[in-house]
Amino acid sequence: MAPAVNATVVGGLVAAALFIGFGPSLGKRFGRYFTTRGLPTYVLRSETGVSIHISPIGCAITKLLAPDARGRVSDIVLGFDDLTAYLDGRNPYFGVVVGRCANRIADGQFKLDGQTYSLPINDPPNELHGTLLFEP
Repeated sequence: MAPAVNATVVGGLVAAALFIGFGPSLGKRFGRYFTTRGLPTYVLRSETGVSIHISPIGCAITKLLAPDARGRVSDIVLGFDDLTAYLDGRNPYFGVVVGRCANRIADGQFKLDGQTYSLPINDPPNELHGTLLFEP
């Protein structure tokens, strides 16, 4: 499955989960970046055993636990176990909700209603995924 399709599938699962009985709760603390207590991981759980673990940094889906046909629960998305792996710069978009646009804007410019807008070039010569707005 292509990465864009994976993101669409996971996004669809999250959206659908909100309408089929998930209840939010706080999960374990995630890393120790901003405070000595770390950041909370938010968890949405369903009555069917599915749980989605979400970090407040980029709304990253860090885990999506789901039972298989035999009831064995597995994590079905890639994610890091600790916040520093998301912030070290090697994988700035890994697991996060993509910003203002998905994919690239050619030459970091677009035209809207006759006005040309320039964006930061973060994937030369283009702008990628709406630009990473959070920087530690």
